[in-house]
Amino acid sequence: MAKDLLVSIGIGAAMQAGARSVFTRTEKYLTGLGATIKTNEQRAARIEGYRTLEGRLGKTRAAAREATERVAKLSAAMRKNSTPSKAMGRELAQARRAAAGLATAVENQTRALGKQRAVLRRAGSGASMRPRRFCRGEASGRTVGRTQPLPLQ
Repeated sequence: MAKDLLVSIGIGAAMQAGARSVFTRTEKYLTGLGATIKTNEQRAARIEGYRTLEGRLGKTRAAAREATERVAKLSAAMRKNSTPSKAMGRELAQARRAAAGLATAVENQTRALGKQRAVLRRAGSGASMRPRRFCRGEASGRTVGRTQPLPLQ
């Protein structure tokens, strides 16, 4: 009986040490996994910020193009009119200021986008931060092995 008790205590101690080791390794693994998830979430947030700024830049460029076209139309109207009114002059001046402001915004956003692109490349977020829209070959009308869109990288 005493021998069985000693064997039981020995087995219990070995199991406890083994369980502690397993739990310690599991805890370390989960801590590392949490850090990896946090890093990936930060990277995804940076990529999403890049895409948002890229979309904003496109809208700003379109607005700048429209403002430049408006300035050109107003300038042409002023040249055609032999005696342009003061209101036409004010409108042209206002359109020029708006176009200049939008041009400055385009430059600033382009610069910021370049900085974000450099940060993402240094962080190893891949060559392209744009979402994939087509399967390989799908844009040209032929598919190569895949029929589903490629996942975002």
